[in-house]
Amino acid sequence: MYLLSYFWAVDRGMALFGFVKFLPLPLFVIAADQTGVPVYDRELLSLLPYSGAVMTVVSILLSCLDILKGHIVVRERLGGFFEYPNTFAMFLLICLMLTVFRDKIGVKEGIIAVVLVTGIVMSGSRSVVILLVLAAFIFILRVKSKKLKITALAAIGLAVAGISVYVAVSGKYDSIGRIFTTFT
Repeated sequence: MYLLSYFWAVDRGMALFGFVKFLPLPLFVIAADQTGVPVYDRELLSLLPYSGAVMTVVSILLSCLDILKGHIVVRERLGGFFEYPNTFAMFLLICLMLTVFRDKIGVKEGIIAVVLVTGIVMSGSRSVVILLVLAAFIFILRVKSKKLKITALAAIGLAVAGISVYVAVSGKYDSIGRIFTTFT
């Protein structure tokens, strides 16, 4: 699709670069398919939330280095190892959904979920935040345990309070402030 977008893109060079940038993914799938080693889909998917949480923590730590400002942090938005905040946020949302849409959620999953949501908010991706709110409502409607419903609602309240305190104390509202300009 990146290659097709070349024909109507405003910046054709970047559209072509987008195609080249994501070309390794299908090549990796072909190479992994030809190895003959059985791939355990569930085991691989269970590792994604951990990798997303580790990537978020490492990206936050690396964002303190000025030399990585254009790579890890792009225009005051956390882009992670993807170097693109929207893609990073979407990856984290997928990891979050794999973490919380389970039968049992423990403390470990709760900590991972907090780290992933922090990464999503710091990415400043408005579209992914809308999807995050939608996923939160679906989670609250889907879960049967009242304890989890209350915990989810409390977590949403704590997240809003935490974001408010962060903006008030630091004065940095660039990435977080973008979220509130979605409909304007």
